[in-house]
Amino acid sequence: MKGVFVHKPPKPRYLATWDVSILLHYLSSLYPLDTLSLRMLTIKAVSLLSLSTAQPLASFSLDSVKDSGTAMCLLASGVLKTSRPSQPLYTVNINNYKKLSICPCNTLRTHISATQSKRKSQNLFISFFHKKAVCAATIAGWIKEALISSGINTDIFKPHSVRGASSSAANLAGLSISEILKTTDLKSEKSFAAYYKRDILPSFSDIVLNKM
Repeated sequence: MKGVFVHKPPKPRYLATWDVSILLHYLSSLYPLDTLSLRMLTIKAVSLLSLSTAQPLASFSLDSVKDSGTAMCLLASGVLKTSRPSQPLYTVNINNYKKLSICPCNTLRTHISATQSKRKSQNLFISFFHKKAVCAATIAGWIKEALISSGINTDIFKPHSVRGASSSAANLAGLSISEILKTTDLKSEKSFAAYYKRDILPSFSDIVLNKM
């Protein structure tokens, strides 16, 4: 096994990642919010939150959302993949964004209001038809739908690539490593560099997917 490792060491899935502005441009077109179906409103809310939190959205419940009016605080309701005994449960704070068409808080408030009287579960995101909690795979499917609609090649980039794309964009924009680690719930800068930090290329044809 050591010989196999030396001969073919593991490589990151992506050598580069997609530009989040492509997805944001598509999501901004889904506006005004009151004209959207519940399906499209949910897909938009899920996509914006996935860019903002970089954590599994199935871990958030309605009770975990605290809204101050100028920001929203989300507390994970369970243990995550990155959770450790020495630290409290993951919490993320999202501030209002001045551009309402891509504001996660504005979209989430609208989504909560639209589902308030229909839901049969306290999970933050519920199914369109049964109004019950959905699993991580369903949420990933919604994100994939948004990626496809925005023109991102999902044969290459899977829904979990949102985490790397958003954190790489934040790093490029000058956000401190400490803030990125806090948002992504990563342990160290080394982990971020190894698994998520990627160059952002404008053309998907230039991006090579490593075959493991």
